[in-house]
Amino acid sequence: MLKWYYRIITFGLLAAAIGLPFFIKNKQGEPMMSLPSVSDLKPTSSADQTFYKWQDNNGQWSYGDTPPPGVKAVPVTVNTQANVIQSVAVPKDAAEPDTSATITPAAPAYTPPKPGEDILTLERAQNLIKDAHAVNGLMDQHNKQIEAAARGK
Repeated sequence: MLKWYYRIITFGLLAAAIGLPFFIKNKQGEPMMSLPSVSDLKPTSSADQTFYKWQDNNGQWSYGDTPPPGVKAVPVTVNTQANVIQSVAVPKDAAEPDTSATITPAAPAYTPPKPGEDILTLERAQNLIKDAHAVNGLMDQHNKQIEAAARGK
């Protein structure tokens, strides 16, 4: 019976800790926490956001909400609700990828441990290291291709 009293008291303290911030007022006289209203859940009327870009005397591009006075700035409008990024086209004359770092079919494939087997064998550890090096090589190769495409080569 005493165990139930402790559970009830613990539950009451937990409910008070969660609920009190909704009733305690901050310095502005508003509750510290509140649930969102219907107007908070509605999307904003305009999804477009405008910022400015300009080039300084050194040729460095700068971006900001307001351009400095006396500088010719170009307004850029962005739809903030878009979540698609346009891909970069890779030039056709790009060098063939280096396949030396790829995983070869002759390499033994990773076999997951059997149920109840929690020992990492030396052979599996070596295979994991080889696979990690191969993936690292592929990622380096991919990054080089992205950098070359970004430079326009």
